[in-house]
Amino acid sequence: MTGDVYVDAGADVDGNDDASGGECEQTSTDIYAAMMGTGTLDIQGGNPLHGPDPEVLPVGSEAGVLDSLGIDWDLLTSTDFPVDYQNAWPSCALPADSFPVTRFNGIAVVGSGTCGRGVLIVTGSLWIFNGFSWDGVILAGRIIPLFGPAYTISGLVVTGLNGAGNDTELVGGQRISYDRCMAFKAGKRLSHFRPMGSTWWEEM
Repeated sequence: MTGDVYVDAGADVDGNDDASGGECEQTSTDIYAAMMGTGTLDIQGGNPLHGPDPEVLPVGSEAGVLDSLGIDWDLLTSTDFPVDYQNAWPSCALPADSFPVTRFNGIAVVGSGTCGRGVLIVTGSLWIFNGFSWDGVILAGRIIPLFGPAYTISGLVVTGLNGAGNDTELVGGQRISYDRCMAFKAGKRLSHFRPMGSTWWEEM
């Protein structure tokens, strides 16, 4: 994440592996609750961040986040990079083994009942209303929750990729949990991710 991050006491950001035992062949490994590129972290009451010590890893820059995760943002946002869905949402009734790549150029708006899985790439801002759910990987220029919506994301989230240093706000009812299986199944579609030490791609 880049920019300032605000986490309300009612939010839940969990780096502990949420995958069920035996669900996939990868060794279970917990990761940091948050990796910060730039900006400050403001936690309001309670303990909404969970994960191994330290729960937050500051790396100092957006480039540091991308390098640590092995993400080529310029490549993934290029029109030359093929995706399964372009500026359209996949069905909520995808087959169990389907983890497509979905990309929105610019702004993507998700409302109640919008769901899916796989890799979601949003080059601009992802506007989230109440009831959104996603299993897999989300890579976004910015995530903007509207009216304090409740949503659930299982897998891996990277936001702040627009380079503008925008704030990220997580409030009550919003849950982001690490799930190695969801992230691995989605990430396999992106062969451009490379193994890196102490990251989700190597450890799953």
